[in-house]
Amino acid sequence: MVYRYMEWDGTQNVNPFDADDLLQAISDDVIKDGDLRRALEKIMRRGADLKNGRVPGMRDMMERLRQMRQQELQRYDMGGVLEDIKEQLEAIVEQERSGIQKRLDDTLQNAQQEQTAADAQAQNGQEGQEGQNGEAQQPDDSLRRMLENIANRKNRYLDDMPKDPGGQIKALQDYEFMDPQARQMFQDMMGKLQQQMLGNTFQGMMDSIKNMTPEDMAALREMVKDLNEMLERHQRGEDPQFEQFMQQHGQYFPPGLNTIDDLIEHLAKQMAQMQNLMNSMSPDQRAQLQSVMDAMLRDDRLKWDLARLGGNLQQLFPMDSDGYGFGGEEQVGMGEALDVMGKMQRMDDLEADLRSAQSIGDLGKIDRQELQDLLGDDAAQSLDQLQQLTKMLEDAGYLERKGNKLELTPRGLRQIGQKALTDIFQQMKQDRVGRHQTDRRGFGGERTDETKEYEFGDPFYLDLRETLMNALERNGVGSPVRIQPQDFEVYRTELQTQSSTVLMIDMSRSMLLRGCWAAAKKVAMALDSLIRGQYPRDQFHIV
Repeated sequence: MVYRYMEWDGTQNVNPFDADDLLQAISDDVIKDGDLRRALEKIMRRGADLKNGRVPGMRDMMERLRQMRQQELQRYDMGGVLEDIKEQLEAIVEQERSGIQKRLDDTLQNAQQEQTAADAQAQNGQEGQEGQNGEAQQPDDSLRRMLENIANRKNRYLDDMPKDPGGQIKALQDYEFMDPQARQMFQDMMGKLQQQMLGNTFQGMMDSIKNMTPEDMAALREMVKDLNEMLERHQRGEDPQFEQFMQQHGQYFPPGLNTIDDLIEHLAKQMAQMQNLMNSMSPDQRAQLQSVMDAMLRDDRLKWDLARLGGNLQQLFPMDSDGYGFGGEEQVGMGEALDVMGKMQRMDDLEADLRSAQSIGDLGKIDRQELQDLLGDDAAQSLDQLQQLTKMLEDAGYLERKGNKLELTPRGLRQIGQKALTDIFQQMKQDRVGRHQTDRRGFGGERTDETKEYEFGDPFYLDLRETLMNALERNGVGSPVRIQPQDFEVYRTELQTQSSTVLMIDMSRSMLLRGCWAAAKKVAMALDSLIRGQYPRDQFHIV
């Protein structure tokens, strides 16, 4: 095996644990159930607390998703969609009223100036006619009255418009603007709303909807009709002619839709965003938004075909659209609201994938890119670590594959036995010399730097310096130095104890029926090998 060492630049993925840590984490479950795959799946589901930190499992990821979803719900107010549309309509109406008044004032002022100029010219051409000197005729009263009538009629029309935004949009669509800026503002708002509503479903036309011509609308209508016919053929079990449809209308859809099922899923999810938005509103807000949508599409044929499309998609790819309980204060426009709905939907889909992967123990069900986009790089790295658990143990020689089955190797069994015995021997008494380490001082182990007064039975590891000092302190300075038993100072030693291990194996029929007999024999053999090799002073018995 060849190893290459280089300076770490911050991009290399370094696992926070190794195969030994992982094997210790699953050892209790393996000993309890005897099922290695189930023990690994448990870590994948629940994660594990290791000595270098926690390895997040799928439950941790789902909890982060729930917290993220709750933050979104507590942040936004979906009623702001209607408020945004209302504010735009109010600005358009206010601009039109100002434009009407300005048009009236400018026209009257121009008429006044033209009349003044005409009077001056007439006065200069008719000098000596005293009756006309110093007198300027007033602008034509009929022109002024006509302009005032037009302005009053326009203002009354604006006053009489419905109060709901959908009704106002319909009214303004039939209205002839006097102010060019107001007309442009209304056209921009309509183009933006159409782009957000229709473009949300047919993403390929996001840029073209704003400036859609009647010919473009006819092509869109034809595409939706063909789409419905294709979906209905698919429902009947006939050839849907997907390739022909995409060749003709593929520009309306994003790349990567290679089958009709991909197209159905994409359209269903896109349309569900709008439905989720409406279901997240109050009944009154929902009715107002529906009226806006109806006003946006004045083409009854297209509206009918889109409703038909929604029904076909619901049959082919049912999606729950119960909405979300938003309770925040931040108001958003239509585009931002649909983006939020898309994000909420993506979180729902990812959580469903995590639940599915958790139930069947298959991490391949999880979209790594989606996990990284929503939860960040650390979540993607955690998924990579979970996917490498089996390979890590296999590379370390702790498990082997036999077909689709995972089995511990003798080395893996010894490691698990070592941990089990270590846990037990931590509680041993300080009575006999062996090789089992404890966290107390005693005898039978390595010498330490601590000393104590000699007691009968202690190993005679004499500290000569302290022994002589004790004698001098007792007798005073002089020679010879007379040493008494109480002067002896000896070094302490680590405590290592001895153990007898008894393994009792059930030999009843249920052991065979449950497949436990082979595992019991393997554990007995591993313990025997472990104790003979590591603890030769111990005794091992099998009952």
